[in-house]
Amino acid sequence: MDAAYRLHACRESIGKIMELVRTALLGAVLMLGGCAVGATIDHRNPTPNLLAETTQSVVLVVVDQRNIVVDGDWNPTLVGWAPTAALSRFPIRTTSGMPLAHDLSGAVASALRGNGIEVTVSLVSPSTDDAGALDAIVASGAERGIVIYLLQWLTHANADVELIYRVRVDVTDGSGTVLAMNEVLSEDELGYAFVDPTAIAAEEAPAAAARGLERLLNDPAVLAALE
Repeated sequence: MDAAYRLHACRESIGKIMELVRTALLGAVLMLGGCAVGATIDHRNPTPNLLAETTQSVVLVVVDQRNIVVDGDWNPTLVGWAPTAALSRFPIRTTSGMPLAHDLSGAVASALRGNGIEVTVSLVSPSTDDAGALDAIVASGAERGIVIYLLQWLTHANADVELIYRVRVDVTDGSGTVLAMNEVLSEDELGYAFVDPTAIAAEEAPAAAARGLERLLNDPAVLAALE
């Protein structure tokens, strides 16, 4: 009788412990999903530390050529993904509500103007191809053109938060002839958080983006072509 009672009590205790574990895990997952809803990242700041110097007028074009945007699957305000309680994902969007290309062009233009460079921004649609971007440069009448192509750009706000991007820059003369090119591909680890990885994404992704733009635009060949 005592052995049967102890076995029953043990099973009952284990059942209560498992129920507590299930409740805790469910609460954590629901919290994770709740934090993901409405998550944003502000890519307007900080501005990258750019080394470019030139007395020539410059037009800046940022083209969003990410497949998921060009194909029309997602809005160009998409900047990342966050997991949900249903094991699916929520989109992370720009804080400004503007396309990612718009926010990044503003950050780069601000950095160049801080160096005393005369810069205009030419806004183009995600469907713009390389030839269309060069046409925008010629139409601007500027002496130099900077075209930044966003080929990949997403922050993944899982427990391990990372920014994955692939970007290319072409520097041209006023006729659209390419003088220099640079491409950067990176997977930047931003931190770890089980409960609210979107908070780390919002805090760390903008600085990582600025560093990526610095790697792209502070390339010696790019700097020389702008002079």
